[in-house]
Amino acid sequence: MFQVSLNEAGTWTAAGLRRACLVLLAGLLVFSACGPPATETGAQLQKDVKALKEEVAALKEKVNKLEAGQKELQVALLKPGQKVKPVAPPPAPPAKVAAPLSVAQLLKNKDRLLDTRVTVKGQAGPVLMHKKILYLQGPEGMVEVSFAQLADPKQIERLNTQAIEGPVTVVGRLTAAPGQVKEPTRLVIVAESVEF
Repeated sequence: MFQVSLNEAGTWTAAGLRRACLVLLAGLLVFSACGPPATETGAQLQKDVKALKEEVAALKEKVNKLEAGQKELQVALLKPGQKVKPVAPPPAPPAKVAAPLSVAQLLKNKDRLLDTRVTVKGQAGPVLMHKKILYLQGPEGMVEVSFAQLADPKQIERLNTQAIEGPVTVVGRLTAAPGQVKEPTRLVIVAESVEF
């Protein structure tokens, strides 16, 4: 800082007095620059603060609505004893109303019918419960029917537990067994419905 010098008599010298005035003047300039803002910028700041407060209030209201909706969903999901309605599978495309094929006809025309939707009627053969597979028998051979993807779990249970006597009608997609490259091709029907 500036030093003010006093002479031997303890009075101010001209140089010291000038320095003191300069320090005082500089202090007043700094203090006046840090004073309150001009009225125009102050009014603008007040408008900005008011707009921000309104935005905050609107956001709080939205958050409260979202929280209320979330609580309603939680209550609806956690009600004991309320069963969730299963989503129904999309309806199957309407099939041609034609007489079902026999196992012999299916085996005879397998190249033409591969990867198409078929209706086959035949005598039920062995059922592999753990793999959810049923075999349709015919004089020329057997066709594997996979019923694991049936929409009705009760029908799957009936196929696994009941002895099937009489003919069985299967509607589903005819495919070749996966990973098979050599002849004879093992045919698999992925069942959409099974009637017995």
